[in-house]
Amino acid sequence: MSDKITISNETLSVFKALFNVDMTLKISADDVVEFEDEDGNTVEKTILRVKSQNNTMMCKVLINEVFPRDVNIYDIREFISVINIVNEPQLDLSKSNTITIVSKDGKQTLRYREAEEVLITSYVAKDVPISNEDLKFNISSKLFDSVFTAAQTMKLEYLGFVGDGETAKISAFGKNEGKESLTNSFDVKIDDTEQTFNMFYKLDVNNLKVLSGEGDLSFVIDGNKKVSKIETQTGKTFWITMDSKSEYGE
Repeated sequence: MSDKITISNETLSVFKALFNVDMTLKISADDVVEFEDEDGNTVEKTILRVKSQNNTMMCKVLINEVFPRDVNIYDIREFISVINIVNEPQLDLSKSNTITIVSKDGKQTLRYREAEEVLITSYVAKDVPISNEDLKFNISSKLFDSVFTAAQTMKLEYLGFVGDGETAKISAFGKNEGKESLTNSFDVKIDDTEQTFNMFYKLDVNNLKVLSGEGDLSFVIDGNKKVSKIETQTGKTFWITMDSKSEYGE
């Protein structure tokens, strides 16, 4: 395997999205999966996994580049800016703990020191298991953005899914402190249901902004574990914990 890699613009966009989960990133050279392309050829892709510092969110995504060794980045945003300094950059990973970025014409050379592995607290080696698929919702990008915008505009603390035994809604809402009674809210009906549930995220704990711009969303919720798995149209998978006061009942 070559020690030199060209990072695509698509992968740089993935890095930008992962920064919204955590600023650090470990790229594991061993975390690779094989696929068969349309021509029957075997191709490899690297799995990236990043979790938030408060352990309430994780993201998994595949990128096309395969790396000859582990790479540890302390500040993803800085790393992207550094790569963009060089014209048509190529990464040389032949030296441990140092990334040499060289322009395609060979005229520009930039040395970038990697972080110590112990500083990369966002790395996760496995997916988050979902024991039960109690609730499933397909939410369009337009619908999610409208509810999220309502939450921001009205300064609402919560966003989630509510079922009253007849109607399932996606809702952004606020509560009186101490009284737990609803204040302002914005609801959109998404389905009929015979189930009762109130499964929601607290917005100052979970950065749901990461889902904006990811296209249509497919939510699977484990009611007892209070964990949701979200598949995005862009190919990312998020696991996000629900608020501890969420309730699920048949």
